[in-house]
Amino acid sequence: SFNSHLKDMTSHNMSQIAKNLLHDASNKSLSPLYSWIYLTSQLDRRDKISDEPFLCIEGDIYLSFAIINNSLDDPGLINLDDKILLHSTVMDSFPGGKDFWSLGYILPKEYDSFLKGWKRTTDNKKRKAWILKERSGYGSHGNTIVSTDEVNSIYCTSKVTEPILCQRLIDPPMLIDGRKFSLRIYVVYFPGGNILSNDGEETIGAEIHISTEGLVKYASALFEDGETKSNTNILDDQYMTNSGRGDGRTSQQHDLKQLQRDFRRNGINYNHMWGRIERSIQIVMKRYIHLQNEESLDANAESSPGCAFANSKYPALCGIPKILGFDYILDSSTNPFLLEINRFPGLEPRSSMDADVKHTVVYDAWVAASNRMGVPKEYFRRLRPINYKGFSLKTVPLS
Repeated sequence: SFNSHLKDMTSHNMSQIAKNLLHDASNKSLSPLYSWIYLTSQLDRRDKISDEPFLCIEGDIYLSFAIINNSLDDPGLINLDDKILLHSTVMDSFPGGKDFWSLGYILPKEYDSFLKGWKRTTDNKKRKAWILKERSGYGSHGNTIVSTDEVNSIYCTSKVTEPILCQRLIDPPMLIDGRKFSLRIYVVYFPGGNILSNDGEETIGAEIHISTEGLVKYASALFEDGETKSNTNILDDQYMTNSGRGDGRTSQQHDLKQLQRDFRRNGINYNHMWGRIERSIQIVMKRYIHLQNEESLDANAESSPGCAFANSKYPALCGIPKILGFDYILDSSTNPFLLEINRFPGLEPRSSMDADVKHTVVYDAWVAASNRMGVPKEYFRRLRPINYKGFSLKTVPLS
């Protein structure tokens, strides 16, 4: 199986095994991954390649490509996906981290620091001012809105040992039609390393692209400033914006073009906000790549999962893109704050508008892969989404 080949790469000559796998792959395979592997292994024999290598795939072609996003993956991305590790990564990214990352404490380890900062303040300690984030929850899953008093009641006895990120809520948040909202920004990442080319292998650096196609996800209830209710469902409806909560409660979402129209209507500078988002992505990914490329691994990596940044070289060798989901919230001055990074963002559409956005992101990610690997663009041109508006990716400089 393909996965067994990948495991072999970690203990044998990765380059030779990968090349054998590439040349053995069939251009008649129903998997777009194998078709892609075949293409990248035949760059010196383009005249023998069918100009329709992906059209034999049955079913939803975009979903087939999206599934690849969950199959080949850099284990080191847990350092962005895990909220506690992300907190450490961002806090190590100075200068600039505080500009887009809300104040946070890893509890119970940093409970004393939390006390020193907030116990003696004049703030209303019953006001919902914090969000407790489980390290592996996605969207609103694993998040709890709490007050300062509630944090103290949980951790003052020191009986809780499981690490959790306690982060200050963005207050006041920007609202649209009285509702909180979050932004889903898609980032396409190509790890650096050796890639296959007409001349064999060549070394190429990492690439980061940000898509101008994205989603605006709204809370299902109107936001009430200074909310102190203890009813969890009421709080979730006002604060949580994830469209995939799966609990039966309604939610609404638009694309970024609708947000631009809303900004123009209200005289808000969209480009200023977007520039800050780009800068935050640049800071986080530069820090991630720096840690990934460090030669020395944590000696205690086995006892501290996720501390070491693994070098997974097979995605780089085949030029396989990784799509990440960066989630943001805006404050009342339209400054973006990073909420979390999704290593496996849901790319299966839930509506026609959702499909337009996600199909474009998936398609553009693989067009960018074609550019990177030297694969002719005509192989993908016939796969353009129905409502495709043009290439959405912008390169984020890493130098």
